Amino acid sequence: MGFYFLDLCHFNIDFTFTESVINTIRSFILVDTDLRPATSFEHYFLYSINMLGVVSILYFVWLFYKRLMQKTKTDNLKFEKVKAW
Repeated sequence: MGFYFLDLCHFNIDFTFTESVINTIRSFILVDTDLRPATSFEHYFLYSINMLGVVSILYFVWLFYKRLMQKTKTDNLKFEKVKAW
């Protein structure tokens, strides 16, 4: 969405709503976009979207790992209870 509200001078492109959504998603999931920033503001804008994507992906991986380890621990405890029975 942020690309839609940018001035023409930043990327030398006037983004449509659809283009802005596509470029935001591509930047967020770290797919190389064909955008070349014309100003330092745009360089930091793209960098911030990329960093937000990295943090989100790492958080998702951490949640998945945490859930997997919790399930393994629970399964081991159940196994020990059955074994002790």
